[in-house]
Parts: sequence; structure tokens; C-alpha cells
Amino acid sequence: MAVTIVLELVLGLFASIIVMWFSRRREFVADKGAVYLCSKEKMVSALQRLQSSQQPSHLPDQVAAFGIRPSEGACF
Repeated sequence: MAVTIVLELVLGLFASIIVMWFSRRREFVADKGAVYLCSKEKMVSALQRLQSSQQPSHLPDQVAAFGIRPSEGACF
């Protein structure tokens, strides 16, 4: 019984790694296809827009009263 549980955990981990590998590979193929269909400059521009949308936004001081203002050392 214990051996079965351990094998399920180990094989489940390996299966997850394989699925993540295929997923990552499909992402790269999709990006390569996007560059082929559009252009390298447009792809770079899109990635820069995505990066800028991930920058932390500065919330007004009034929102701090609700306790949703990130701390100064937080990485968001």
C-alpha cells in the first residue's frame, strides 16, 4: 500500500514535468509563428507592453485605509 502511494506521487511528478515541458514547447512554437506572421518589431513591442502592464501601480492614499496598499518591500 505504501509503495503504491509513493509510486503514484513519483510518477505523478514525472507526468507533471512532461506536461509542463510540452506546454512550454508549444508556447515557443506559437511565439515563433507569431513572429513569422507579423514581424520581429511588432513582437518586441507586444512583449514590452506586457512587461509594462506588470509594473506595480501606485494606489492613491485613500485606498490605504482599506489595507490593500502593498508594503514598500513587496515585489509585485
